[in-house]
Amino acid sequence: MSQAPLLIATLPSPALRNSGADTLSLSSPLPAGGFIEQVSLLPMPELAVNAVHCRFKQSRYTPDLLTSWGIALPASLARVSAARQAQFLAGRYAACYALGIENVENHSPARRDTGEVIWPQGITGSISHCDDSALCVVGRGGHLGIDIEPLVASDAIDELWRLVGDDKEWQRLSMLPRDRALTLLFSAKESLYKALFPRLQRYIDFSEVRVIAVDPERRTLQFKPRSALGLALPRGCIFTVYWQWLGERCLSYTRCD
Repeated sequence: MSQAPLLIATLPSPALRNSGADTLSLSSPLPAGGFIEQVSLLPMPELAVNAVHCRFKQSRYTPDLLTSWGIALPASLARVSAARQAQFLAGRYAACYALGIENVENHSPARRDTGEVIWPQGITGSISHCDDSALCVVGRGGHLGIDIEPLVASDAIDELWRLVGDDKEWQRLSMLPRDRALTLLFSAKESLYKALFPRLQRYIDFSEVRVIAVDPERRTLQFKPRSALGLALPRGCIFTVYWQWLGERCLSYTRCD
C-alpha cells in the first residue's frame, strides 16, 4: 500500500525576481502563468536539512520563463525536449527556494559539464525531478544525494531487474512487490551515487555498491561498497539511505560525510 506524502508545512508562496544572469530571489505570490503549481516542505529529520518539493505543469513551460527568471540553460540541454527543460527549470526553482530557507538568496546554482551542481560556499545540496515533481535538498556539511522515481512500469521490470541488483539484494527486498523493490533499489542507488560523486569524481555503476540490510520500519537501506569502489573510500564504510513513498513515486535521500 502506498504511503501518503509526509508534508509538514506548505511554504509561503514564492515568486522569482530576475536579479541578473543566473540569479533568483524569493518573494510572493507564485509566479504568474501557472508553471509552478505548489511548493511544500518535506520532512527529513534524519538528515537535518531543508527539502523542498515543487509541483509544476509541463504544458505551461515556455523558454521565455528561463529568460524572465534569469536562468541560463546549460548547453547540454539546449536541444532536449521541452519536458526535460521544464524539469530543469522546476529543479532550479526548488533549489532557489531551499537556498532561501538557508538565508542564501539571489542565487540559482550553476552546474559543471559533468552535470554536478555548483553550490554556494558552505552549502551542500542535491536536485532531482520526474514527471511533474522537482525536489531539492540543501544543508551544511557532508555531501547530500536525493532521487525521486516513478514506479517502474511492469513491462520494464524484467529488463532492469538484473541491471540494478543481484540475487542477494533482491532476497533482502523480498518483502516488497517486485515493482516497488525495483523502484526503491534504483532510486536508493541513484541518491547514493549523487552523494558519492563529489568525493569520487566519477560515475559509478549499479553493481559497485550492494544492499546489506533493509529496515522497513525505519525505511532505511544500508549499502556497502564492493572492493573496487572501496579502494577510494575508508575501509569498512557503510552508507544509509532513507526512503519514503510519495503516492506512486519513491523518494530516497542520504548524506555521505
